[in-house]
Amino acid sequence: MRIFFAKCKQMIKKPSILLFFLAPAVITMLFGTLLESQQEDLVIPIAIVDEDGSSLSSSIINRVKEQKRLAIIETTIEEADKMLERKEIDSVFVFKKNFQQQLLKEKREEIIEMKIAPSSIAYTIVREVIASEVTRITSSIKAANQVGQIYKQFGMERQEIKEAWNEAFAYSSIEQWEPQPLMTIDYMTGASSSQPVAEDEAIAKPYIGLWGFFTLIICFLQSDWMIKENMLFKRMKTTYQGLPSYLLQTSAAVFFLQAVQACGSFFLFTRLHIVEGESLLLFMMVLYLFFSIGLAIFSASVIHHIGSYYVFGVLISLIMAVFSGSLFPINEIVRDFQAWVSIFPQALLLKPNMMISEEIFKLLLIIAMAILLWGSSIWRLLKSDNN
Repeated sequence: MRIFFAKCKQMIKKPSILLFFLAPAVITMLFGTLLESQQEDLVIPIAIVDEDGSSLSSSIINRVKEQKRLAIIETTIEEADKMLERKEIDSVFVFKKNFQQQLLKEKREEIIEMKIAPSSIAYTIVREVIASEVTRITSSIKAANQVGQIYKQFGMERQEIKEAWNEAFAYSSIEQWEPQPLMTIDYMTGASSSQPVAEDEAIAKPYIGLWGFFTLIICFLQSDWMIKENMLFKRMKTTYQGLPSYLLQTSAAVFFLQAVQACGSFFLFTRLHIVEGESLLLFMMVLYLFFSIGLAIFSASVIHHIGSYYVFGVLISLIMAVFSGSLFPINEIVRDFQAWVSIFPQALLLKPNMMISEEIFKLLLIIAMAILLWGSSIWRLLKSDNN
């Protein structure tokens, strides 16, 4: 353990330690604040065409307009198509003729047509919001129809049945869902999610994804010692067993200091109410560091030119951040990535609860990959030193 403590002291004395300690949290706060301000101003332009013009279609459209993240434009089908071609809107939803008549018959198939373009991103979210409102209406109609059937069985007059139907519909469609609607929308930037969430939930912030991106870059910068000290490995006047000990303890020192950085960042984020203060997230941050340093030292064992190593570190950090959804919801843009985003180690940060409960196999796979990277890097350096 002497090498471990000596390396920790050596790293702490370097002026660059402030960069390694403060950069992830400080840069994350700067970029996170910028992205969050843009997210708060974000609205999704949607065109709605009401060909039915009924009271039910108007009621659904008015409730959709209450969504804070949607900018609803009521227009004609011709104008909506032009706006979609000019990429002025995300998508178009057409309430077809006989919409109300079909709903009253408890039929929901092919009553709303959706039009999208290759540039459409958020249409799945809006589709779920509109579908939730249609479900609310059809559930109310079904309940009112059952009340009407009961009144018919008792031989009530047609006017009484109609009044009872209206009262049952009003009660089930309004009073049962107030003051909260069935579903609201909260479009998230930075944390990948395509599911609508409750309006009173906190807006997901992109900080934790940004922290993972900048931390991976820092891990690459702090692990460059493997390249800088490569010539010293051959000159070390130690036994063969001493070299793996030196490599492991030095890497462990880097991991320890970065773990302290992760704890500090976690404390800062919780104090500022950016993330919930759950110990599971802190554990995932440390586990993510274990993988990141393993990737960095493995890359250093393969790439022997310091400049190429730095370039590769930045590129791989950016690629992993993009395809994991850390910087923006890639799974909303490219549907094929929906099932793959949790394979990236950034899923440890973005979906810690899911990784424990639903993605335990992928969690174990990430841990195994981290151990393999650590072991492979040590093995490669020992092999090259022998040669």
